[in-house]
Amino acid sequence: MTANGWRLPAPAGRLLDRSRQVAFSFEGRGYEGFAGDTIASALAANGQWLLSRSFKYHRPRGVLTMAGQDANTLVQLKEEPNVLADRREIESGLEVWGQNYTGSLERDRDAWIGRFSAFLPVGFYYKAFYKPKGAWRYWEPIIRRRAGLGRVNLDASPGYYDKAYGWPDVAVIGGGPAGMSAALEAAGAGAEVILIEEGPILGGALNYARLAADGNRAASLRDELVAAVEAEPNIQVLTSAICQAWFTDNWLPCVQGNRLYKLRAREVVVATGSLEQPMVFRNNDMPGVMLGSAAQRLIRLYGVRPGRRAVVVTANGDGYGVALDLVEAGVEVAAVVDLRPDLPVCERIEAVRGHGVDVIPGHTVWEGVPGPDKRHVAGVRVARITGEGECADGDRAIDCDLICMATGYAPTAQLLYHARGKLAYDDQTAMFTVKKLPPHLHAAGSVNSAFYLDAVVAEGRHAGWAAARANLDPTSSGNSRLLWPTTSGVLATAVVVLAVLVARTPTTVPTVIEATVPALEQPAEQVVAKPQVETLARRSRLTFRHWAETAPLLAMRERALRGEFTEPSLAVSLTTAPVPTTARELMREFLPEAERSESASPAVFPAWPWLRVYGRETI
Repeated sequence: MTANGWRLPAPAGRLLDRSRQVAFSFEGRGYEGFAGDTIASALAANGQWLLSRSFKYHRPRGVLTMAGQDANTLVQLKEEPNVLADRREIESGLEVWGQNYTGSLERDRDAWIGRFSAFLPVGFYYKAFYKPKGAWRYWEPIIRRRAGLGRVNLDASPGYYDKAYGWPDVAVIGGGPAGMSAALEAAGAGAEVILIEEGPILGGALNYARLAADGNRAASLRDELVAAVEAEPNIQVLTSAICQAWFTDNWLPCVQGNRLYKLRAREVVVATGSLEQPMVFRNNDMPGVMLGSAAQRLIRLYGVRPGRRAVVVTANGDGYGVALDLVEAGVEVAAVVDLRPDLPVCERIEAVRGHGVDVIPGHTVWEGVPGPDKRHVAGVRVARITGEGECADGDRAIDCDLICMATGYAPTAQLLYHARGKLAYDDQTAMFTVKKLPPHLHAAGSVNSAFYLDAVVAEGRHAGWAAARANLDPTSSGNSRLLWPTTSGVLATAVVVLAVLVARTPTTVPTVIEATVPALEQPAEQVVAKPQVETLARRSRLTFRHWAETAPLLAMRERALRGEFTEPSLAVSLTTAPVPTTARELMREFLPEAERSESASPAVFPAWPWLRVYGRETI
């Protein structure tokens, strides 16, 4: 650790080139960082956590997401206002200022406005300053001077910008584990793929998240996937690129630096991940209060210690991964406050307790306590949860200079909304989930509510395969969620299922799936519904091809059992077959007789490429 106590030694700081120091200035004061540092990370490495002031009340603002997903880090450059300090890399001689203050950033003379917040509701000036008649013309210049953020340099010289065109077979948006898996699968099937990632390197959450107690799995999987992508000639990678919208017929505007790519893709896979959500409590906007993923990004990507003494508030296992990363970075973790009253058995929880960290279940942080200068958090107040939205009287005070929030996620689904996809709120997970996608658009990974790493990779592979299949077969709907968009599609698939149940004739070119025996011995009624079929497929290590072939068959049987088909002979044929008692027997309903492999643990099932019956070739 460096002398100032904030910069961590290698290997922390994946994005840094420590051989090159870069000098820049902030608020007229000189600072140094490394090549690869952003403005925010370089300032944090020098102990400067205050970056700007809020728009209305001039409250202090600092790092929140460390991913350009918030307005807290907006700063002013010489010729450009409203620059995201946690995304813009530092350059030699760069001049940076904070925004929206009077006097100095540290001592903003307009901070007094916050004391009158109760009397200044939204839009109050439109109701308060128009009387008497003609008064608005006097008030308007004063209000206008306080409105807006940043200063526009009208003398700034325009830079060079150009555009390029592309017609990929498959465009994959997002370079995390799901996106890379989708790109590899589609490219392996012969499709020309473009992989678009907003970060400077591929990997997504694998670059910073701790997915297991030992912290090694994410890094090893990232290295494996990145090496495979770089070795695949059919994949073109765009890093530090943002897909700004989705337009009709998969027209995608993608900006990389000063170049606009105009892409027209046959199929699009959205693997944009999810956004960690901030928790609501008093003073949750102060510097020193940040998302758990922001603290992990500071540590792993930029080699910066995010605080000296921390409290982690969480409602899932990821918060304990944050706590473990903080401990390894030399941060004293005073407590992990878990909103859940009953904690599951989890190796990360046990690892946190093994470090002597106080774990407080069934409690919440209800207030962040500011320091004497009101510019940084200095502690928290914790209370026991007694009901929905209610806490017990009395609280526990804990001193800290860092609060990490890891309580939940929301899908990064803006592109899905552009394409008229539909999301719905899931009460069980307290998150939004994708419910409907249009043709030729696929979703994979945590944007599609898959959070466990194995499921994310499997879903990415499936989405890539489905996109490549739809690209090769123009009659395919191209939807990777296995929906039944037309009556003819339902009838055609029903004919396939009926033929399988009656004829049971094995194909001459069987493919193979492997499944672990325990997963196949669970009761059949637990795996008939489609989500449970997908769970079985993931747990059983079914490959994406067999998942795609098997899940529709089981879903069709479920629909028949519910009486959704009006054709009597079809309904009878589907529902009068012997009721299976285990998942193994359920799969035998639709697959040939099981054969044991030489190994005692897996059971091997040949599977029909059933889509060939009505003219769709499996890949």
